[in-house]
Amino acid sequence: SDLSNREAAKAARDEAKRFRKIAVGELDAAKSRLEAARANVDLGKSARDDRTLREAARTEDAARDRLIAARAKADYADRLVELREAKVDEADANLTAARTDVAMTKLELVQRHGMAAGADASKLAARRQDAQERLAEARQRVAQMEGDVAQLKTAWDDRRAETNTASRSEVTAPPPRPMGEVNDTPARPEQKESQQPHNNIA
Repeated sequence: SDLSNREAAKAARDEAKRFRKIAVGELDAAKSRLEAARANVDLGKSARDDRTLREAARTEDAARDRLIAARAKADYADRLVELREAKVDEADANLTAARTDVAMTKLELVQRHGMAAGADASKLAARRQDAQERLAEARQRVAQMEGDVAQLKTAWDDRRAETNTASRSEVTAPPPRPMGEVNDTPARPEQKESQQPHNNIA
């Protein structure tokens, strides 16, 4: 039902917010790792130990790559929350439009039987038109944002793949700690066909 779609959209928005919180934490941790790696490079330079300096430089490169990946994830998470908010608005607009449709149908039925309407038909028709226009705008906004989110998800996937490839190619440098990614793609709300996203990322 329209009401259950609205509740599902709200639940998906809340999950996206939790996902963003994780991404922000990972971004902060990545910044700290890069700062620590740079400090180690400075120590290696001071000690004039070539082996230590080489390893510190590789660690710095890995930390920089992981920061880039973490920032891409945070950008995706931010936009995903905005998309999920837009889907809540769409569900609200859909519910309002459905209710005005029902009200208009009841009014037409009453008038058809020659009974007193008890409602202003012109005002109800105007509300119905307004609800339909708001729903169309909400759907258009969701469609546009889905494209943005898809691009950001792809950018994050690319950065993550590059980081993983670089990590596997390292031999002498210590492996970086996992970022602790949890729930990379938060679940989508169940929606009617008209509300279904055009991609598989949100």
